[in-house]
Amino acid sequence: MLNIIALIGNIISLFGFLFMIIRNISDHEPEPFYIIIIPLVILFVINIYLISEIYKGNISLYFKRKRLEEEIKIKEAENKLKNL
Repeated sequence: MLNIIALIGNIISLFGFLFMIIRNISDHEPEPFYIIIIPLVILFVINIYLISEIYKGNISLYFKRKRLEEEIKIKEAENKLKNL
């Protein structure tokens, strides 16, 4: 659920920043504006990509390892309960 909320927030922010870029190109704003906005747009694109990859299940090795560690802990707890 949190992934979906973060994905929606990033998409809305990305469209907002793209709208600001288009608006400021037509207004001929000074250069420092782009020094701030362009990296933020790149950040939102990367966030959207990573969140969508996590949501699809194609996660990095770190997240796979964490998931396997949790499964191992659950199985160990089940084995301890069976032994009792």
